[in-house]
Amino acid sequence: MYRLVVTDIDGTLLNNEKKITEATHKGIHEMIDRGVKFVVATGRVFTAGKWPYVDLGIDGPLITCNGALIKDTGTGEIIYSRALDLDLARKVSEICKAHDVYFHYYTEDGIHSERYDFIMKQYAELSKKLPESKQVPTEVLANYKDFLDRGETLYKIGIYCDDGEASDRLIQEIMALKGIACYKSLANSFDVMAEGVSKADAIAQLNKYYDIPREETIASGDNENDIDMIRYAGLGVAMGNAIESAKAAADYVTGTNEEDGLLQVIQKFIFDAE
Repeated sequence: MYRLVVTDIDGTLLNNEKKITEATHKGIHEMIDRGVKFVVATGRVFTAGKWPYVDLGIDGPLITCNGALIKDTGTGEIIYSRALDLDLARKVSEICKAHDVYFHYYTEDGIHSERYDFIMKQYAELSKKLPESKQVPTEVLANYKDFLDRGETLYKIGIYCDDGEASDRLIQEIMALKGIACYKSLANSFDVMAEGVSKADAIAQLNKYYDIPREETIASGDNENDIDMIRYAGLGVAMGNAIESAKAAADYVTGTNEEDGLLQVIQKFIFDAE
């Protein structure tokens, strides 16, 4: 019997309109009512990662920044965290500056960048239209060095590079640094966290927290930063729209995010299994 269901957000929990369908919404609530724990695991900053919890009208642990932080959306309790060393953050930032690419920092709740562009701009503009419960604090930095000198706890650096070959070279240069983990999240973007950070590691922390073994855990995703948790879980699920490497790592391939693929998993492996 599966007692913990963990899901990615974009391309997994949400359809292409960035919404949780009514059927999936109902299925998640029925699953929770049956005593199954439901957790979101995302690369997003906490304030944006909690949006599905707000839409579902629930609270609970949220795995954010690709596993660097687990924080309860209701109580604000930090269940687990693994911050990025600030000296390493300086080195990564120097490489980004040398290549003249956009990068931003994720702290516990906010996004910080020298450039008002990409994710920074997206969340800043979107937050103006959102209720307070969904707003994401953003800060345009005069100088990244001054920001790092402030000593804020840093969980992730997001980097964007539209040139595929240049992006690969940049990733190789950054990955040569010791003490970091690096994941590609989109074709033109990748994330840098502390070594050992992953969605799989975060789920392992929740397995201890809930006293639920990995064998009773389902993890579902669609992209590169989901592969480790798909491999880790007792039942690793790839969406029908997932990249091929995620499908190859999965125990089961479900329908696409447009076909309520996550709900199909809940029905098949939880409702029908009872």
